[in-house]
Amino acid sequence: MIMFHIPLSQYYDRKKSSEKYNEDIILKIIPELHVIRKTDSLYFLYSPLNLRVYILSKDEYNRLLNRNLNKDEERLFFENELLIPEKKDSYPSTDTNSIEPIFFFTNKCNLKCIYCFSKGGDKKTDSSFERIKCLTDFWKNRKQKYKKKNITFFSSGEPTLVFPLVKKTYDYITSVFKGRINTTLVSNGTFSTHIADWIIKNNIKLQISCDGPPYIQNFQRPMRGRRNKSSQIVEKTIKYFVKRKYKNFNTHSVITKHSLNRMGEILNYFYRLGVSNIGFADAFEYGRATSKYLSPNKVELAKESLKIIELSDEYGIVSKSPALLLRVRSKFCGAGTMLVLLENGKIMTCNNAIYNDKVSKFFTVGKYDHKNKQIIVNEKKRDMIANRTAESIKECKNCIFKWNCGGDCPFLAFIKNNTIFSPGDKCPGIKYTLENFINYKIAKEFFKIRPALEIIGNELYYSMIFNKFKLHTALSEKDVEPNSFIKITKDTDLKFLFKNIVKARDSYGYKTCVFLLSFELSEKNLNRNFGDEVLKFLKELKREKIFFVITKPLCRHLFGKNYDKILKEFKIPKNWFESVELFRLKGKRAVLINGKPIKIDEKTRRVDIYDEFEESERNALPFEKCKYCIYNIRKKCNQGIWKS
Repeated sequence: MIMFHIPLSQYYDRKKSSEKYNEDIILKIIPELHVIRKTDSLYFLYSPLNLRVYILSKDEYNRLLNRNLNKDEERLFFENELLIPEKKDSYPSTDTNSIEPIFFFTNKCNLKCIYCFSKGGDKKTDSSFERIKCLTDFWKNRKQKYKKKNITFFSSGEPTLVFPLVKKTYDYITSVFKGRINTTLVSNGTFSTHIADWIIKNNIKLQISCDGPPYIQNFQRPMRGRRNKSSQIVEKTIKYFVKRKYKNFNTHSVITKHSLNRMGEILNYFYRLGVSNIGFADAFEYGRATSKYLSPNKVELAKESLKIIELSDEYGIVSKSPALLLRVRSKFCGAGTMLVLLENGKIMTCNNAIYNDKVSKFFTVGKYDHKNKQIIVNEKKRDMIANRTAESIKECKNCIFKWNCGGDCPFLAFIKNNTIFSPGDKCPGIKYTLENFINYKIAKEFFKIRPALEIIGNELYYSMIFNKFKLHTALSEKDVEPNSFIKITKDTDLKFLFKNIVKARDSYGYKTCVFLLSFELSEKNLNRNFGDEVLKFLKELKREKIFFVITKPLCRHLFGKNYDKILKEFKIPKNWFESVELFRLKGKRAVLINGKPIKIDEKTRRVDIYDEFEESERNALPFEKCKYCIYNIRKKCNQGIWKS
C-alpha cells in the first residue's frame, strides 16, 4: 500500500473528527477531491475541505472510486479523512447573523506611512466612549451562533495615542462578557513600556506594524514631523516583548514595489530580533497610496512569498503570506459580519474602506445615532454583503481553491470591478501560491530530493525548492565567506570558526546566507570531549540565529544518551538517507558520494537514490574501533562516519 497523506498546515485549527471507525458506517469520499497531478503509477489528490494531499497508487485510486476496498484500506482512508460518514457535512458553514466589532479609536498618528489606506494623521478626531459602549451593548444583546467573542482595537491612526480610551473600552467589554473575550490590538509599536506591560498583563494579542530593517521601515513608515527615525522606537518595543518572552504577538509588514525583492531581508531582520510569528501583506492603491503605484505584482509577490515560507520552515518560525490561504471557509473575510465603528460614528463592514469615497459608501452599513444614543444598522445591506461567498461568484465556481480563498477580497473586487460579486486582483497570486505550495509539500515530504547539493557548470550550489545559494568551499576556518561549504576536521578551531561565520553573515547585512558544515571526523574525535565542543559550537550558532546545515550524520559516541535530543534540536541527519552529501545533482543525474552516477527524472524519490547506495558501502566501518562499538553490536550505529 502506497497511501501517503500530507497535512498542509500545522496552524489550521480545525478539529479532527473524533468519530471512530465502524464497519457498519456508510462512508463516502470526501467532497471536492481533486486530482492535481498523476504519473504512470501514482495519483496526487488535493482535498480543500481538510487541507490534505493524498498520494495513492493507480490501483488504490481506482479501487477507491469503485469502492472496492478491503477493510484495512477502508479503515486507513477513514482515519485520514479521505473517507467520511455519508451523512457528514464537510462544507464550511456561513453564519451571516453573527457579528464582530472593530473599534477605531483615533485618526491621530505619529507616523506618516507612504501607503496608509486611511491617510492616518491628516485629521485629528477621536472616538467617544459613549459610542463604543453603545456598540458593545448592541453586540451583547444580539443572538449569535458562535459563543467565541473576538474584538479588535484598531484605528485609522495609532490607537495607543488615546490609551486611556483604549483601556476604558477594554475594562468595560471584559466586565460585560466576564472576561470571555479575545482581544487584538493593532499598533505601530511606538508606545511606552507602561502600555506594553498592560498588554502582557491582560494577554492581549498584539500585532506590531513594522516593515523590516531601518532602511525599509524609515522609508515606508517615517515619523511625522520629527527627526527621530521610527525604526529605533519600534525595534526597541519589539525587543521588549521578545525579552519578556511574550508569545502572543506578531509583526506585520506591508510589501510595496520597493520592498518586494527584500522580503528575505525583512524575514531575517525579525528572525534575528527573536520574533517567531511574522506576517506579510501587500499594499493596495487606496488612501495615501492612490496613484503612487505602490502595490506589488501579485504573482511576483507569490514567488517571493514561497521563498519566505521555505526559509521559515528551516528557521522553525511562522511566516504568513498574504496569498497562502490555508483555511477552510466560504468567505474571504468578515465583510458583512464585522461592524467597524469609525471615529466619526459611521459603521462600516470593511476596515479598509474608510476613506470618504464611493467604496466607503458601499461598505457603510450603519451609524451611531447621537440624538437617540443608539446603533442603527442597515441589516438588509449588511446581510447582502455577508452573503458574498465563493459560491456566489461565477468566476470562482470551478476553482479548486474556492473553499480556501473564499472568493478573493470584496474590497479590492469593488475597486476593480465596481461590484463585490467578482474576484479582486489577488486571485492570480492566490492560485499561484496555493498550487506551488502544494507541490512544495509533495517535493519536500514525498520525493525528498531537495534540498541538495547541485553542480551547475563548474559551480557548487545548495539548491532548495524555491531558494538557491551559490557556495564557496572553505577549506579552513580562516576561509569563510557568506554561503560557504565548510569542511571541519580534527584540526579545526571551532571557536575561531564561529567568530568567522558570524563575521561573514554580518558582512551580508540581512540578506539570506547559509553555512553548510561537513564534519570530517577521525578516530581521535570519537569521544564525548569533542562532542561537548561540537555541541557548544552548535548552540552558539543557534543563539546567533545563523542559518546552518549539518551535511552528514554524526557518530553516537559524540553525544551519548542525549544523542536523539541533540539531533532533533540541530536538525542533524540521523543517517546517510537524510544526509545532504548522499549525492550531488548534475543535470539529469545524481552522483552518489561514492562517485556512482544514476539517472533521475521527475518520478525519482530519495529512497530510489538511496537504494543505489550499495549496502556494503552504507554499512562500511571505517575504523578498527567501530568493530567493537556497543552501538554497532546492538545494531544502533547510524553510519555516522564513512570514508568518502
